[in-house]
Amino acid sequence: MAQTSMGMISPTPIIWHEEDNTPKLNIVTKQLWVDGEGWVPTKFYNIPNLGRISNISPLERWCIDNLGEPKYLGKWFKGSQTIILDDKSYMLWLLTK
Repeated sequence: MAQTSMGMISPTPIIWHEEDNTPKLNIVTKQLWVDGEGWVPTKFYNIPNLGRISNISPLERWCIDNLGEPKYLGKWFKGSQTIILDDKSYMLWLLTK
């Protein structure tokens, strides 16, 4: 331990602060009409799309390459700053990530 009477400075305590920068998922359940089955509850995962609007993000590129073009309430579609995937597409994306 340092003594202040000898001109030594006591050590400064280290304060550890950790921030969680993980994007927050918003999970929404919607009722979709499926022919022959009626109204089926379907989960959609809203994933923040932090890229610029003029550029295609890696997630959007993956969706186009693997799931085709976006279709509202289909396998995937785009919001203003999010990409929305249905349950099966979201799990496929997680497995290939």
